[in-house]
Amino acid sequence: MRFADIHIHALAGVDDGAATEADMRGMIDAAYADGTRVICFTPHWYPAAFSDNRRASEAAYSRAAAYAVSRGYDLKLCLGNELHYTDGCTERIAEGLCRTLNGTDNVLVDFSENEDADVIMRGVRSILNAGYRPILAHVERYTRLHSDLREARALRADGALIQIDSDSVVGKFGFGCRMRAKKCLDGHIADIVASDAHGVTRRTPQLSAAFGLTERRYSPEYARALFWDNPLRVLGIGE
Repeated sequence: MRFADIHIHALAGVDDGAATEADMRGMIDAAYADGTRVICFTPHWYPAAFSDNRRASEAAYSRAAAYAVSRGYDLKLCLGNELHYTDGCTERIAEGLCRTLNGTDNVLVDFSENEDADVIMRGVRSILNAGYRPILAHVERYTRLHSDLREARALRADGALIQIDSDSVVGKFGFGCRMRAKKCLDGHIADIVASDAHGVTRRTPQLSAAFGLTERRYSPEYARALFWDNPLRVLGIGE
């Protein structure tokens, strides 16, 4: 099975992901060996924490693309951001400072893990109201959402998409995240599973274990939608 990963921090030296060129190359190698054939790099857009990393991200992306070509990988690469929501951040999207995913209208957005549920709801809806489609990153990690995931259901009904992390599916983020991820899958609330990878030794870019669990527990069709069809769709990429 092939995978498309829309959430990964593998560009060298631009955020809290890959620190070095060796890390970046190692993450690309690991993802490819595991079956990933499409990667959308999503460095954090959070200037208060990572300054303005646009130029550094573009330079690292060019080096990553050159490396993939040098290895002979059949690998499609593209670029986006993970937007950390703050008041007024939709203006940064409109100004082109924060990238959408592969130039589409889809925006990967995250919040602090202990953010109030009503702040998350308002933030996601403000992105919708600005004309973009938000993809709420790692929904299972927001501790103040209700355990029945009513907020995620409501946002999805409004037009947002829901992403969960592969490590949560297999239990690497602990029992709470695993159970919330399972509820997302059980209720077909999740639209996309992505790695949210940050390194070569922890939070790594492998998706196959989570895919296998999803395929066995639910169905091959549901697994394919989460790990391939839906990610390609939000990136605007045909097979």
